[in-house]
Amino acid sequence: MKNGSIRSQEYREFWMKLTEKFNEERPEAKISKRVTENYLQILTGTSGIHFEWFLAGKPLDGLLVALHFELKNNPDENQRLLNCFESRKEEFENNFEEKLEFGNHRNSAHMFLKRETNSMGDATLDWGVKTMIKFYDSFKPILDEELNK
Repeated sequence: MKNGSIRSQEYREFWMKLTEKFNEERPEAKISKRVTENYLQILTGTSGIHFEWFLAGKPLDGLLVALHFELKNNPDENQRLLNCFESRKEEFENNFEEKLEFGNHRNSAHMFLKRETNSMGDATLDWGVKTMIKFYDSFKPILDEELNK
């Protein structure tokens, strides 16, 4: 088992590389300056709603590319937004050629794609960048439209 400081350094390096590659393709996207070991967010302009990369598991068992609806004190709006996307699940899955997962908690909702992996190597990094570009390009316009209703 790796010691925590070595693992933390690996996570920081992974997020730095991922951010660099993503910013080359989508410089207009605003990546949060707040970086944790497990996740990194892309801001949407609406507090409580963000795109997210998430390194799942300890030990690592996957990378998720996600869209989170975490509007405080507004679980109904979180659910409305999730339902909007979930109603088009088949269309999105055909576009991504992967299974899109949907879920919610008491005060939040989310949708994500997951790559099963125990590595933060180049293949995981490339999947994370390419998938988030497609995720962002596909869902940001729909999100903006829904938030303006």
